[in-house]
Amino acid sequence: MRAGDGTEIVCTAHDPAVAARATILVAPNGPLPRAGPFRSMTRLADLLCTAGYRVVRADLRGFGESGADVPDATIHEHYRSIERGLHVDDLLAVAASLDDDAPLVLFGSCGGAVTVVRAAESDPHVRAVVTYALPVVLTGGRGAEMAGRRGASRGLAMARLGLGESILRGSRGRLLPGGLAPWLNAPLVRALRALAGKRPVLLLFGGDDDVQDHLARYRLEKGMDVDELPGIGHHFDDPEDVERVAATIDAWIRRIQ
Repeated sequence: MRAGDGTEIVCTAHDPAVAARATILVAPNGPLPRAGPFRSMTRLADLLCTAGYRVVRADLRGFGESGADVPDATIHEHYRSIERGLHVDDLLAVAASLDDDAPLVLFGSCGGAVTVVRAAESDPHVRAVVTYALPVVLTGGRGAEMAGRRGASRGLAMARLGLGESILRGSRGRLLPGGLAPWLNAPLVRALRALAGKRPVLLLFGGDDDVQDHLARYRLEKGMDVDELPGIGHHFDDPEDVERVAATIDAWIRRIQ
């Protein structure tokens, strides 16, 4: 299919043998192809398909088999670009092209988790959202703002960022201090708040990861389901870990239906 600007988007659909309980649209893990690291997303899709779901995995612009070029950049710069919304419109285009009436669930991991949350905010047809390892802080965090700074410039930057952190903690995440907290993905936080309590959202994390710490620090998980899977890290590429993630997603969707 093609995105709104004509960019070719390549997808793979896994169709169950019976009527689908739901269609799960999977966004890629940041700047990775739709198969995921060590083909983990392919395995996840197969397991969910066996459980009765239609699963659609998409390569979005600039990565995998899809069209459009992206600028030469470091891997961290590519992640930040995706975290800032590079793939949101592409995923919305894929969702609009789906030719079934099953409830639509969006799933993404890491950078893909950011994409699905922001896409769901814009698409009222999305029934539910599941994320894994959702980062509310942009890749590089505050360190990216300090890179290359020396002397007085570094001191001023540290003071500005410290003030932003104080405002966030003091307001329990209710105030987003803009330029004082440029490491925080403010559009993502606003999307989470727009979904919380209105549509089902499951935030999944690996117990050996630490990306979830920012959610608790800034009290951003209110109105959503949060679950940790012990013994799994930031990626779930081990076959047994993929099975645990698939089983958790299946059980949660069955509960909310």
